[in-house]
Amino acid sequence: MKKIIFTIISLTLSLLSVSKLYSQNGRYDLDPLTKRVTNYNVRYDFSYAYSYDFDLREASRAYSTKCIVVIEINEYGTGRLVSSLAGDKVVCLVDSCIQYETYFKFICRNKENLTPVIYKLGITNNKVDKFWVEGDDNKAVVFSN
Repeated sequence: MKKIIFTIISLTLSLLSVSKLYSQNGRYDLDPLTKRVTNYNVRYDFSYAYSYDFDLREASRAYSTKCIVVIEINEYGTGRLVSSLAGDKVVCLVDSCIQYETYFKFICRNKENLTPVIYKLGITNNKVDKFWVEGDDNKAVVFSN
């Protein structure tokens, strides 16, 4: 009987540790009036990438690859966002981050030019589950799990 209880407890703990491994939460401060995010320092790892056309509501076939997003936002709400797709790194300066009900919206600019770029982190069940860059023609490159 003790062996069965020990096995059940071990399995439960291992399942909890797996869910923690794949859950992607981050700590940050949120202004309740403006929804502006500050003090947000986190790394997110994603396993798949695909393109998505918001007009057609159509995604390309996802392929498995290493996708990383590092967010470093200070107490003033500015900072940097570093993304990497299969080792190709892009660094952007964050001008602001606003939290909406189902996503975070980052208004950034590339270091090379000052054109604003919109990045978003999707939230499902209080966990980040995808990251995308809004591109031309209402298309996006999406990182997901």
